[in-house]
Parts: sequence; structure tokens; C-alpha cells
Amino acid sequence: VEEGRRKNVPVAAHAHGDAGIRAAVEAGFDCIEHGSLMSDETLDLFIERGTFLVPTTYLADGMDVSHAPPELQAKAAEVFPRAKATVSKAIERGARIACGTDAPAIPHGRNAKELIALVDRGMTPVQAIRAATTVAAELIDVEDRGRLEPGLLADVIAVPGDPTADITVTEQVRFVMKGGQVYRHDEG
Repeated sequence: VEEGRRKNVPVAAHAHGDAGIRAAVEAGFDCIEHGSLMSDETLDLFIERGTFLVPTTYLADGMDVSHAPPELQAKAAEVFPRAKATVSKAIERGARIACGTDAPAIPHGRNAKELIALVDRGMTPVQAIRAATTVAAELIDVEDRGRLEPGLLADVIAVPGDPTADITVTEQVRFVMKGGQVYRHDEG
């Protein structure tokens, strides 16, 4: 954390268990990746300190553990429902949540699955979109992206429908612009 502060770089902790999450929050980490088994008391401290959560909550839905050893299947059966409940509690209580995927556990390009999972856990579609844009930009401390304004990076996607009404349309990207250059533009 001290080195990150010296370099002005946000510091994240990969933590599932409550003791590790609490230690990271107390040490001043900016972000907790996962946060699966966070207690209510740690969540209180987490919110008080303004720590970000990148829950990668789609893991609980999308990870195929059917071929894993029985002990890992049993662990997933216990942890995944608790992790979902933790994210729902964090959303309900107003924690700062940014979108992430934990690639390659969930392969790159499936970010929309995380948006859908966040909505399933209690976010509104607008909150989920913000988690992937403005809140994510705030987490990594950049001001040149995350929103549509003159002078910012022109990173834009378009989907066939209104994602504020149906977040699942974010899985159907038809247009991609990065840095003002169009990389994809499906007709129709």
C-alpha cells in the first residue's frame, strides 16, 4: 500500500475470506477483488473507508465446477451462494462497486455477463453500467474516460436496444469505437 501511494497507483487485494478482506481494508487497500465472504462488520468498515469492491460475481453463475474434484465442488456449493448474498448486501448498503471479470476464470469479452449478474444481485441497470464506466474510471483514478464528454477518450459501444430497460442487450455489441476509431460497425 505504501509503495502504491508513492507511485500514485491504486492497490487491490485478491481476497475471499473475511479476515483477509478486513486486514486489507485496515491496511488501506483501495480495492478488494471478490470480497466473497465479507462479514457485516467488515462491510461496515469497508463502506466507511470508501474501499471499492470488484466482486466478479458472475463467477458464481458461470464457472463450471462439474469436472472439479468433489471437495472443490462442495466448496463452490457453500461459497458461491454466500458470495452472491455478500454482493447483494454491498449493493443494498451503497458500497462502491466497479465491474470486473476475473479473466481468465471468465474469459475476456464476456464483461456483459458481469453486468447481468450485478443486476441479478440488486443493482439497477444504470448502476451496473456505471460500475463498468464511471466507477471503474474512479477506481483506477483516471479522468479521461468512463463517461461521454467532449475532450475525453471516445470509447463507445452500441447495442440493439435500451440497456437501462434490459441489461442483457449488452451481450449484443454491434458497434465499437476506441479512441475515436471505429473497430466494429454491424449494419442493421
